Amino acid sequence: MLTIAEVFYGVYWRIEQDKEEDAEQALTDALQADDGTDLNDLMDQFVSKFKDTHLAFSEDHKTIYMGLPLTATNSGENEFDEMSILKVMDLDRGVLKDDVRKQMRDLIETVPVDLRGKFSAPGFYTVWSEA
Repeated sequence: MLTIAEVFYGVYWRIEQDKEEDAEQALTDALQADDGTDLNDLMDQFVSKFKDTHLAFSEDHKTIYMGLPLTATNSGENEFDEMSILKVMDLDRGVLKDDVRKQMRDLIETVPVDLRGKFSAPGFYTVWSEA
């Protein structure tokens, strides 16, 4: 089985198997979806509704992540494109570019308030999925 790692700048919500019922209820409430809607369908609705949102599925968890994909690698290779991270950095100041910071803030503000606490703080992360 191939494991894929997506490196991104943004926020994520990792849903462990034992927390799926809680996630389903939170998404149902936030999206004002019909009761009994399957978690996968709710996640699809979330991705469809919010810009720059992606899903990753692993054997023991599901991840919703929002932000700017930078690069990807997989278990079949050991290469990492370090230049991809530099695309979002202001090298003169050693910080994120102002437009990237604003884009991330604007993206997070589109998420219903009830769900914002489910997501991580903005940062550089890797999300793993299995193909």
